Amino acid sequence: HRFPLAALLAVLALCLPFTLLPLRKLMGNRVMAFLAGISMNYYLMHQNIAVHLKRIGFPPSVHETPNMAPGGPEEPWKFQYTALCFGLSVLTAIAITFLIEKPGAWALGKCFKQIDTHLQNKKKSK
Repeated sequence: HRFPLAALLAVLALCLPFTLLPLRKLMGNRVMAFLAGISMNYYLMHQNIAVHLKRIGFPPSVHETPNMAPGGPEEPWKFQYTALCFGLSVLTAIAITFLIEKPGAWALGKCFKQIDTHLQNKKKSK
């Protein structure tokens, strides 16, 4: 069912700017802009963090495989694990975005601007 879901989400994303004002306000605010800014790094990190937390056995659980425990996943572990995965992924995405990505983009922009200025001065001198 992935293709129909992807098509539905694409239609919703394209129609959102033309929807009612309250829904536009809900989806077009600073919180959503912030989440959109960190979303790619969140996407890249969340599964890695989840796998490594499961591999090291944190949070601790009664069963060796708490997600496949008899009778369903362990209740307290399930909520702790989900909250920990989400929280660590958001914090990691924020750190990557604002400590690596944004400063790197600023430095590259500054470097390209200097190169462009140098090339324009070189053209003018000819």
